[in-house]
Amino acid sequence: LAQGRQRKRALLVRARVAVLKGDLPRALALADEVKALVGEKEVGALIGFHYLRGDVLARMGRLEEAEQELAEEVRLFPRRADARLALVALYAASGRREEAVVAIRQILANVPGPDGPAAAASSLESLGERRAASDLRRQAAKRYPGDPRFRERGRT
Repeated sequence: LAQGRQRKRALLVRARVAVLKGDLPRALALADEVKALVGEKEVGALIGFHYLRGDVLARMGRLEEAEQELAEEVRLFPRRADARLALVALYAASGRREEAVVAIRQILANVPGPDGPAAAASSLESLGERRAASDLRRQAAKRYPGDPRFRERGRT
């Protein structure tokens, strides 16, 4: 932090650590410090910034603000799974199952490689859709045979 070359990244890491420790106000303050450091325009170029804020706000029960931050992260970085997964969880926790299912379909359509089906299958399972998750894993196993996330349960 003192050298400043990667200060914004270091602050984001510290904010993530604060989340893990359960210090949500500190995490939000660190994210705000990053925003002040780089400015409104440049903060959008930081992968994970809006995801971090969305995660913190969701944990604080500020769901509307969390949804806006997560949606912004998805808009800026549509091929990444983390904010999309957080949106699925937010929708499901809010009783918005249909929106959660749409978000899962968007994961499949937008997240490349095996990460898309892995994230979608995990999300389907968390919604109680075990059969759909299993079917998706089976299809993905054919496409990505070396990926252990698609091995059948109980097999090594």
